[in-house]
Amino acid sequence: MQSADVTPLAYLGIDVAKEKVDCVLLVDSHSSYQVFANTPAGFEQLGEWLQRERVQRVHACLEATGCYSEALARVLLEQGHTVSVLNPAVLVSHRQSRNTRSKTDKLDAMVLAHYARERQPRAWHPLPCPTRCLHCARGFHIAAMSNRPCCRPAIVSAPEVWSPG
Repeated sequence: MQSADVTPLAYLGIDVAKEKVDCVLLVDSHSSYQVFANTPAGFEQLGEWLQRERVQRVHACLEATGCYSEALARVLLEQGHTVSVLNPAVLVSHRQSRNTRSKTDKLDAMVLAHYARERQPRAWHPLPCPTRCLHCARGFHIAAMSNRPCCRPAIVSAPEVWSPG
């Protein structure tokens, strides 16, 4: 029998953007929506929101948006949640299968939450450090060549690059 203060498995759809993350939480037939900053402080507020909703564990589902989504995915994983990071084409296909023509950040988060509940996508696991560091170095090179603002966080965190010894 389940305790009254622990909810059953919940599903969290997260639409990730550069500045913010739109989140839809599904628990049974109830859904709630919040927006948080795409920053460590915003991630902390997301965790506090889940606690207020009495949710201990979620299956979070978000699109792979590179440097914008990986930090949040890692934080959720470290907190013990199941995290699925999807190819953006999966969301497009799922939206079409549901005959959803509108596209808003809130609606994308809702579609991701329903996708997690209906399809139970496989859990994401971060790349091991040496491989991640190769990606970081590649990102550093691309950012240096193109001066893309989305890769600037990778440049700032370059000192954490793995070394073999």
